[in-house]
Amino acid sequence: MLARRAHQAVHVAVQNGRLSPATSQACADCGTPAFGYDHRDYAQPLDVAPVCRRCNRKRGRAINCPTGVKRLTVELDEDDYASLKAMAEEEARSMHAQILYLIRTAFQKKARR
Repeated sequence: MLARRAHQAVHVAVQNGRLSPATSQACADCGTPAFGYDHRDYAQPLDVAPVCRRCNRKRGRAINCPTGVKRLTVELDEDDYASLKAMAEEEARSMHAQILYLIRTAFQKKARR
């Protein structure tokens, strides 16, 4: 229900001119033409980023998506941030997708022990 309301709010904002159509913008992650807007938090319906299909898939679900995904805050010093950014660029992932990849990999390694 929350996701549906957020998508409707974006649609109305585009219709009213408060947001420009996503297709007229570049993807916030990779710079290719965007196809739509991505929500990171459905509770903030107009806090969106234009994204292409590929980056939208990489970003994954919003934090309060009905699947029960929980919010995680990550604080990094400048060196760790630079290392993470370099890894993400090398793997052609967004920063968000790279963090999720590293977390999932760590859990998988732990489960194998």
